[in-house]
Amino acid sequence: MKKLFKKIIFLFLFFLQMNLSAFSQDPNGAGSQLKIQKIDFKDSILFREVKKFIQSEIVKEKEFKAVGYVTISTIINTSNDIIRKYHINKNYVNFDDLNNDSQFPLFYSYVDSKLILVRGDFENLVHKKFSIRSKKHFQKIIEPFLYKVKLIQAPSINGKSKKKMPYREGERIQVHGGIDVSIFINGKVAVVPSKFY
Repeated sequence: MKKLFKKIIFLFLFFLQMNLSAFSQDPNGAGSQLKIQKIDFKDSILFREVKKFIQSEIVKEKEFKAVGYVTISTIINTSNDIIRKYHINKNYVNFDDLNNDSQFPLFYSYVDSKLILVRGDFENLVHKKFSIRSKKHFQKIIEPFLYKVKLIQAPSINGKSKKKMPYREGERIQVHGGIDVSIFINGKVAVVPSKFY
């Protein structure tokens, strides 16, 4: 029972620390700009499940070993016996648009050299505004996990001339799939294919 209590306290403190560090970066409050931060996984259960997910996805799609990243999103929980619920999936989408702050995550980490983007259930409740410097820094971090940019020739609007445009062959949004991980108050863990994405 002591181990279970320690796990619950640890999970609570972990997410509290993530929330506080994200929103306490500028003492001026309203005009604050967030910084995308690297975190270390302290939740051994989540770390283990992400690791297993990466290995299983590489078996299904060998390309995932070199390209793509993992996203972890917390799911709003309605069950009293579940401490935390996560959705884990893979993705291949770029972060080329610096004006789209909503696509950038608050936190990132690594598991087995694979980039992990961590999104909290509170992110939809706030208007995220990251500094340009932080977004550009994150673009450099994620670039090795994306398909390479190629230049393709595309016709202009008038159809008479052609210009080269950047294009990432193979890039796609992973809408469906992934797994949902539920961590129960009694220490049990349930992993099921996701029905919501």
